[in-house]
Amino acid sequence: MFKPTFSEKQLPENIPHPANCSTQHEQAKIKKQIKEKEKKLDDKLLRKYAELTAEDVKRLVVEERWLARLEEGIKDELDNIVMSLTSRIKELAERYAEPMPDIEQEVEGYESNVKEHLKVMRFETEVNGYG
Repeated sequence: MFKPTFSEKQLPENIPHPANCSTQHEQAKIKKQIKEKEKKLDDKLLRKYAELTAEDVKRLVVEERWLARLEEGIKDELDNIVMSLTSRIKELAERYAEPMPDIEQEVEGYESNVKEHLKVMRFETEVNGYG
C-alpha cells in the first residue's frame, strides 16, 4: 500500500522540521506529531478509497496516470525524432553548402595545377584519356 510521508516542504506550517529543533526532546515531539498527521492522512486516504466508484478508479488510473505517462513518452520520442532530423538537416546543409559547379571549377583548377607540375617533372599527362 502507498505510504505517504511528509517532506520538509510538505510539513504543515505549525510543525517545524525536526532538523531545525535544538534538543532531542523537541525532535522526538515533532516526529511524533508528524507520525500522528501521517496516521490521520492514511485513515483519510482509506476512507476516500472506499468512496471511489469504478469510474473514479478508471479515471485515476487510466486518464491521470497511464495516459499522462503515455503522453510524456510520446513527447519525449517526438523530441528525439526532431533532434535527429535537425541534426541530419544541418549535416546535409553543410555537405551541400557549396554548389556543384563551384566544386567542379575548383577541381579543374587543381587538375591544371597538377598537370603543370607533371610537365615540370617531365611526366606524361595523357593517362586514362586525360590530358
